[in-house]
Amino acid sequence: MSLARALTYAFLTIAGLGLLDEVAARLSDRVQFGIPLLAAPDFTADLVLRDSLGPRGKPNGHFQKWILNSAGFRSSEAALTPVPGCVRVMTLGSSETFGLTAESPGHEYPAQLADSLRGHGCYQVLNAGMAGIGLPSMIRLWNQWASRFRPDIVVITPNPILYLADQSPAPDTSAQSAPPWWTSRMLGKLRDALPYPDVLHEWVLERQLDDLTWRHAADWQYQTVPVGRLDRFRRDLDSLVTTVSSRGARPVLAAAAIRVGRTVAPGDRLDLEELRLFSARAPTAVALAFDSAAAGVVVALGQRTGAPVVDLPAVMNGRSALFSDAIHYTDAGAAVVAGQVSRVIEGMTPGRERP
Repeated sequence: MSLARALTYAFLTIAGLGLLDEVAARLSDRVQFGIPLLAAPDFTADLVLRDSLGPRGKPNGHFQKWILNSAGFRSSEAALTPVPGCVRVMTLGSSETFGLTAESPGHEYPAQLADSLRGHGCYQVLNAGMAGIGLPSMIRLWNQWASRFRPDIVVITPNPILYLADQSPAPDTSAQSAPPWWTSRMLGKLRDALPYPDVLHEWVLERQLDDLTWRHAADWQYQTVPVGRLDRFRRDLDSLVTTVSSRGARPVLAAAAIRVGRTVAPGDRLDLEELRLFSARAPTAVALAFDSAAAGVVVALGQRTGAPVVDLPAVMNGRSALFSDAIHYTDAGAAVVAGQVSRVIEGMTPGRERP
């Protein structure tokens, strides 16, 4: 057999095996998640709707383990009007609230909050969290959509790390897009299944951070906590608290927790470097100082406005078992958040008057 023919046979064999693997991956998704064979599942395209109301959860969205209700919330079904005599609680926040990574279905913190409150009367919890959402988009989500569901209590967990990006958060106006149907699912499953050694992970992170920073001057990176960004965080959070209160709901503020304590453990270093993909302008020490300062902003705003504050850093920071990475929770971590928030809500008497 000639070399050319042998190479042709080898290529066709590899291509055929790849095609069979792709078909198997799509059949597996069909059986496990109900995904059509010719669909191109994508976390953002399948779970986020962008329309005249701004970005919000996609009604009846479904991607792998994440399932949204007809309002686009990761919760059980809910009518616009609350059940009489039942306290409706809404959670606003980014991926930590939505439940993005290690939590098993039904164990994200809003779901566990609902379980915690169940023994204390009639409560309904609506999870309006969205991965990657900043405070300006959260304000728009509340004003244009979430407020229609008339919650009595709104738990707000802002993510301060987003204020260390190249550009501070602004309302999301990006267009809706989805990958083409021929996008390989097999390669995605292979990438998720293969072990990812720390050495390789570190090398990839270094390349990604280099791509984010190389074109900027040396003074582009913050050397101290950027006061302007901290002030912007304060103003945006104040605006959200004000607009929530103006619709007759009672805000509860939760300061965001982080895996790192007073000192950075060796096992936390890679997680913090990965977090820098969202805060490339801030070296790790500056990012941690900013996070601590932002928690102080949350506490001070709660004192000034009378909004109850859940001090998650005080009970969670440095407890690595509660986190799957730098900021996202494990099932156990989500349970701690739910317990802390539940204790605050149980002590509140929600107002019933509506404007």
